[in-house]
Amino acid sequence: MCFVFRFHDNSTLIIYFLFYKNLYILLHTNNYTYIYGKFLLLMVCFLMFLKVSDRICNLFEYLHDFDLKNSCRVKSADFTRSSPLNFVNLILMFLAKGGKSNTLELMGFFDVVGELWVSKEAFSQTRLKLKPLVFKKLKEFYLSMVYENKDMIKKMNGYILLACDGSELELPHHKSLIKIFGGTKNKFGEIKSCMCDSNLIYDVLNRFIFDFEVDAYKTGEKTLAYRNLKNLFRLSFLKKYKKIFIFDRGYRAIEFFHYLMKKEEKFIFRLRTIDYKKEKSKLRNNDQNIDIYISLKNE
Repeated sequence: MCFVFRFHDNSTLIIYFLFYKNLYILLHTNNYTYIYGKFLLLMVCFLMFLKVSDRICNLFEYLHDFDLKNSCRVKSADFTRSSPLNFVNLILMFLAKGGKSNTLELMGFFDVVGELWVSKEAFSQTRLKLKPLVFKKLKEFYLSMVYENKDMIKKMNGYILLACDGSELELPHHKSLIKIFGGTKNKFGEIKSCMCDSNLIYDVLNRFIFDFEVDAYKTGEKTLAYRNLKNLFRLSFLKKYKKIFIFDRGYRAIEFFHYLMKKEEKFIFRLRTIDYKKEKSKLRNNDQNIDIYISLKNE
């Protein structure tokens, strides 16, 4: 059993590596419950891969795009020399990582691609030349292929449903991260946990994340949500879709209402019980329209 590709480079080898690594484990164990479960998992993965194989091939080909490399390297001189850990291999290395130590990951990766493997120190130095922006660009490129076929996208009454939500995330307790993100403090004012704020916009029917933002602790959900929206409205492939944005009660703000109305977008905000008491007192049943008049300071 194998995959057939339209291209022949290290990307191909990585897919083979990930598949046959699991197949090797499957064939070298006597635990029949494990074998059955692993076999089902491989079959599911294989069928899913056949369904999206063209998109994955196009995504890997996109890694060789000069504009992508030029916009996602820290300096113009980065990734110009011939090296086993070039721009494409570095990204593939990140995508193929399975949770082992960097040394073992590098040995496994370069054994597959058939090149001299580099040290973990060289890997740590080289990854500093890569902007995190590259993963956003890869995500947007992939989503553009998914959403190009309007008939294949799940909708509710002709609308795609986009939910916005956020959370506080705990990060590794390292001084460089603490300097950037901050965190929770103890009674002595010392940071005891490194934390950050995060927020995303998610297609709830098709299960794709459109945008994900992180920033310093206590940045606030509304600030990050506004960035999410600005990034989302840049995506040209979404302009042909009718959308309904869904927000939890922490996001309720006149500024958001006005911003989305100017964009001619539909939205739903969950409200607190204390919000708009005067207007809600006019309700005579559970399904009724109420006008809320908004006056802006600059009008």
